[in-house]
Amino acid sequence: MQPQIPDSCLCEILRLLNPNIQSTTIVVSRRFAHLARAELYRTVEVAGDRTQMFFSALKSRRELGALVTKLVLVGIEYEGDRDGLREAFCSLVNLRSLHIQYSRLDFAHLLKNIPGRLQDLLYWPAICDGAIDFLISQPHITSAFFGDLNLAANIPSLLPHLTDIAAPPEDLNIIVPSRPVKDIEFHYSEGDQIRRPIISLKFLSLSSAPILSLELQISQLVAAAEEVPALHTLLPDIR
Repeated sequence: MQPQIPDSCLCEILRLLNPNIQSTTIVVSRRFAHLARAELYRTVEVAGDRTQMFFSALKSRRELGALVTKLVLVGIEYEGDRDGLREAFCSLVNLRSLHIQYSRLDFAHLLKNIPGRLQDLLYWPAICDGAIDFLISQPHITSAFFGDLNLAANIPSLLPHLTDIAAPPEDLNIIVPSRPVKDIEFHYSEGDQIRRPIISLKFLSLSSAPILSLELQISQLVAAAEEVPALHTLLPDIR
């Protein structure tokens, strides 16, 4: 059953998504209210100067937080009440996907307050302090992108359900998942000097990604002057 929220909260949602709206009386009809409850507030992207407005709304209207299933924070800085910020995170009881990009904010003490079970995590450009404690509390994550990864050796034990991985190749090389991986994504610059395949054989032997996709990516990760190794020499256990 979808959470029921009053029209005043719907108006607040509209102003949050479009701060230039002067009046929401006309558009907040029964049909629109249903749309807002079902779709409008499921995915929220917060950037720049809207940050404080968003978290203030969550603090004062905790029922709004229950509607959010995906939260994207891009390039934000928060200068408001830190206790209020923690309360806002606590309201995200149904959050399943969290993306944090280029944000100057200490999330170490905030992430552990998320009560929902995350399934998708993106943190770029770096994992914050306290990341291990956070990942221990969120073992149900199945999809993750890590930038500047400093805890790759701990991934198998921290995220036992991980099946979709994206990471810079130097990090991916030392991640050995605990179960077959469905999707692998490599991030590297065109000018990178790569002299050999940098994907660990143990990692590939655990992967169930399509062979053609793997072969293409392997060829891209080998210097042009070198011969691309035959796929069967890298994956003797996969037919």
